[in-house]
Amino acid sequence: MVLLGKNKLEMWKRSKSMKYKPITEMTDEEIEFLWKDIFNVNKITRIERKINDNEIEVSFETSWGNDDDKIEVEDTVIMYSDDFEEPDFQLAENDKIEYRQYMIAKGYSMYWKDNKYAE
Repeated sequence: MVLLGKNKLEMWKRSKSMKYKPITEMTDEEIEFLWKDIFNVNKITRIERKINDNEIEVSFETSWGNDDDKIEVEDTVIMYSDDFEEPDFQLAENDKIEYRQYMIAKGYSMYWKDNKYAE
């Protein structure tokens, strides 16, 4: 018999109860965290949930370049359960992977929808 520490046991219990959630149920705080953490945007300026299409349109401001040659950029992208429209700036190599990891971990990925292996 394998004994799990308290933290691992709680994580295991949560994973066993993970269910699919439409992306439009993401909170503003989750969206802001995701875009600031992964994509380093400066400010989220608008969030519009499109319930019927199960997508979220996000507008934001960010900066390009170094301190001497910095350009302020405004952009809008659409978020989907497992992907997103690419912004007008170059993404880091792992950005899409981290986005998908976040969506899976939080239950917003389509991988959770009607998954007979998820309990």
